[in-house]
Amino acid sequence: MYALEACPINKTQEKSLEFTINRVLMKIFRTVSVDVIRECRLWFGIPNIKVLVVNRKKKFLMKYANSANGLCQLFGIGALSLYYS
Repeated sequence: MYALEACPINKTQEKSLEFTINRVLMKIFRTVSVDVIRECRLWFGIPNIKVLVVNRKKKFLMKYANSANGLCQLFGIGALSLYYS
């Protein structure tokens, strides 16, 4: 998950990361039931990859928008306006 906020990911990469997390949880909880894994993710607070990447990207862009450097502010605010529209 490191540095995903700086790089765009496509649907294939997103599904691959989601698959990896689900498989790890299946091994930890020794189950193959998708319903059990869904419940485990809910109760342990493990969000979907898409939600996680969006939250990390917002936080990353806010750092640039609130930076003391004028150029970073310009790019951060521009990226936020494109991202939220």
